[in-house]
Amino acid sequence: MYDELDSKTPRAQAMFLGFILAGYSAGLHHPEAWEIKFSDPNQRPVPHKFWDVDDVGWWVAGQPDAACRLFNGFSPSFKGNVLAAIDPAQQPTVSDLFAAEGRPCAIAPMPFADAIALAKFCADVTIGYTRFIPGADTVGGPVDVAGISRHEGFKWIYRKHYYPPEINPRRPHEHDQ
Repeated sequence: MYDELDSKTPRAQAMFLGFILAGYSAGLHHPEAWEIKFSDPNQRPVPHKFWDVDDVGWWVAGQPDAACRLFNGFSPSFKGNVLAAIDPAQQPTVSDLFAAEGRPCAIAPMPFADAIALAKFCADVTIGYTRFIPGADTVGGPVDVAGISRHEGFKWIYRKHYYPPEINPRRPHEHDQ
């Protein structure tokens, strides 16, 4: 992807492109997640494992302001700005204060259906948030939602259809909704 697209694409301004690869690798019983960022056209991106097998929680990307403000109590950039403005000796204490503000919304025994509902809720909150702040509506619906589980693999939960079902009959082996 880098050789074919990113390194050959002229950029007038700094922009971010990236994606997440998440799920269950062959032979493993725990999920993992990797992030690949295409932020510098002159440098090949290196996959970064950001979610390990023992990690539990939630994570948002793209435009995380709405969900982070809701569940953490502040925007993602605010913590960095505060830490940069204070004495380095005070940073661990202030980081602990920021961590105490967060509310756990995803825990290890959370049912799969609740995790899916949380993902859809975060998307809906972000859509509403970007709609009512000044500027362009940069997030919108309809939203596709899929889940990945060890037992069922990848499965569509909500999926938009570009054509009416009458002209796209479902085959018996199709499992998406």
